[in-house]
Amino acid sequence: MRNYLLRSNTRVLLLILLFLFAANQIKSQDKSVIDSLLNQLPKQTNDSLFIEKLWEVSFAYESYNLDSAAQYALKAINHSKRTENNEYLIRSLITYGNILRDKRSQEKADSILQVAEKVCVGSVYEDNYAFFLFNAIGGLKTNEGKYTEAIEYYLKALKKAELLGDEYYKAATSLDLGVLCAYTDEYDKGLNYYYDSYQYFKEIDDGYFIAASANGLGSIYQLTGEIDSALYYNNIALDYSLKIDNQILAARMYTNLAECYAIQNDYSKSLQAHLDALKIKEGRGDWQDIAISKILVGQTYARMGELAKGLRFIDEGQLMADTLNLPYIQKSALLAKKESYYLNKKYEKAYDYLQKYHELNDSIYSEDVKLQIKELEEKYESEKKDKQLLEQKASLAMSEKKRVQQRNLLLVSVGLLVILAGLVVFTFAYMRQRRKLYNETIANLEKEKELTQLKFVMEGEEKERSRLARELHDGVNGSLGAIKLMASSELKKASDTSDNLIRINQMLDSVSDEVRDISHNLMPDTLLKLGLDEALLKHINKLSETDKINVDFQSYGRMDDLDVTVKLAIYRITQELLKNIIKHAKASEGLVQVNRHQNELSLIVEDNGKGFDVFDRAQKKNWGIGLQNIYNRVEILGGIIDIQSSLDAGTSININLPLN
Repeated sequence: MRNYLLRSNTRVLLLILLFLFAANQIKSQDKSVIDSLLNQLPKQTNDSLFIEKLWEVSFAYESYNLDSAAQYALKAINHSKRTENNEYLIRSLITYGNILRDKRSQEKADSILQVAEKVCVGSVYEDNYAFFLFNAIGGLKTNEGKYTEAIEYYLKALKKAELLGDEYYKAATSLDLGVLCAYTDEYDKGLNYYYDSYQYFKEIDDGYFIAASANGLGSIYQLTGEIDSALYYNNIALDYSLKIDNQILAARMYTNLAECYAIQNDYSKSLQAHLDALKIKEGRGDWQDIAISKILVGQTYARMGELAKGLRFIDEGQLMADTLNLPYIQKSALLAKKESYYLNKKYEKAYDYLQKYHELNDSIYSEDVKLQIKELEEKYESEKKDKQLLEQKASLAMSEKKRVQQRNLLLVSVGLLVILAGLVVFTFAYMRQRRKLYNETIANLEKEKELTQLKFVMEGEEKERSRLARELHDGVNGSLGAIKLMASSELKKASDTSDNLIRINQMLDSVSDEVRDISHNLMPDTLLKLGLDEALLKHINKLSETDKINVDFQSYGRMDDLDVTVKLAIYRITQELLKNIIKHAKASEGLVQVNRHQNELSLIVEDNGKGFDVFDRAQKKNWGIGLQNIYNRVEILGGIIDIQSSLDAGTSININLPLN
């Protein structure tokens, strides 16, 4: 019974790992390569070379730090758009889509890769990049469980590889098809795909794809219970992973080996291998892989009799799966709990989690997956059978005319009933759609009302700021100036200059300067007189003088004809972000970059401070009303805001505003 429970849950997790591997065919880069590329970035003066280096840094970071990889890919996309460099725009979009997929942002990844497909297909760059694009989309569709669409895109990729006459690309795509065969229990086909790839990559000595092919072979042998063969190929895959320093592959191989050891009841080796895998995954910040490893570590502890410790790890993995909405990992957590309680003789608890597993499984599982895949492979045979069936029907119609007439009468009756039922369903659907549209209209009106109220509030705030600034400048500051003149006059007349009088004169100077600063912050006259660039530069220079932070300011594009509302919004947002950097980030350097390209304005604010976890609501709360005001201003102007940050790696905030 122990081995049965182990194998049933192992199969689910092993298939998930195969999918994750198919979606992450990333060439590992030596860390020194990344450092070298980063050193080259500031030296690039040519736009194309600068974008190329941004893309290379992003691509290199994929194996080490997904947040850094995303940050540089986004910069490459922005610079490619600004310089209208479509070749690197396609490259950067594909890379960014892969990164988002690895970060489990499936909807964003799908949106980005759709844009890449529109730019690439039909362009002069299609022959060079369509193969990589179709492979990326195929991997994304596989992750989403849309296997028919995944096969279609992989076949498109194979066709491109054949047109290019490239055996390398064909062999790489065979790996993805092998994963789909494994998931649909077509193990013999999967072994053929993987073995052909393994042989090809052994011939050309490609370490990465040797490891990938060996991983596929080991996984299928593990699924079929041939553990000795599974250990053989998994060890080959691990050796090559470590040899080429590919952290992703190494983590997956440790996990596969751990499950093989578990089937052999060698739980000490199994636990150590799982912990090695978890350590690598936590270093990369890949939350889906971390969730899987935590479940496996917990499961192994439970098998060793440490139930409480095991359940703690499984709970952590399940919480991650719930947060990321990953149903297949949620299923694995429930199976792991069921097995853990069962092996520790808590049968009632085990039964409860088995019930929960079946409830979740029934809600997400589709029985027709294999039939859809077979339908594509047997297309021509199906057409032939359909033709034979039509001929058979025609023959029966000739010999049994009376029965056919009766059947037709029955069909007409049934058809009328179907039409009637269809009308009922249509009416119900129509009313439901009308209700939905009505609710959406109400929601849109309420949202519009809310935005209008926010706009009026902010306009009122700016008017009040302007009034207070004028009163401080013209009234209070004027009065202070008059008092200053009187004090200076008395100071000149006095034969014996009093220390108090001198101190009063100095205090008047200080108060006058403070009033002038408050007035400028309330309504900067530089913004109204000299424009956005000068106002931002003046504000940044003042911060650099007083707060010991070096902020670099960059501006691209024409800013003088911007609407005053947009200028004021950019200025206020920058003010607030720089204030937060000084208050919270403990940064020594920062960057403010404003880009205008056609009908779009972007603001990028970065720092090298301590950063924060963007998923941690408590840290976001530290930003308080200021961050909410930034979101409100961006929303009123119809823009979007993207925050990229991680602990000890600084923060990058990208705001895009439409100008139409």
